[in-house]
Amino acid sequence: MSHLNTGTSVIRDIACLEAAVKTFAGCTMQPAKSFRAYLGGECEHAITVPKSYYQLGVVKQKDGTYRLAYDADESRIPQTFGDKLCKLQQQYNRQRVLKSARAKGFTVNEQKQPDGSIRLQLLSA
Repeated sequence: MSHLNTGTSVIRDIACLEAAVKTFAGCTMQPAKSFRAYLGGECEHAITVPKSYYQLGVVKQKDGTYRLAYDADESRIPQTFGDKLCKLQQQYNRQRVLKSARAKGFTVNEQKQPDGSIRLQLLSA
């Protein structure tokens, strides 16, 4: 039985993923050829979570995109990044919108909602 979960999210921008990871206290992302998990795995980058021996692997796909792989039995990963990595995905999407909006000359007004979601309002410069 495999211990690895593969995230369903498609990662297209490594810089945005790294910026998203940095929004979580103590988490880091660095280039790596493998990541720590029960059975280990090959990757392009490894994401480290504080107080966790295991890491998330950023695994390159044949089409040039990336997926996240992590050990399903490590509780600190979902505690940090949410069930099915939903908090990390939210921050990744936020970084992609911010990058794109700023490149097009927009300013961004950001509001955190009571349910934990983020509302981004793009304003013309």
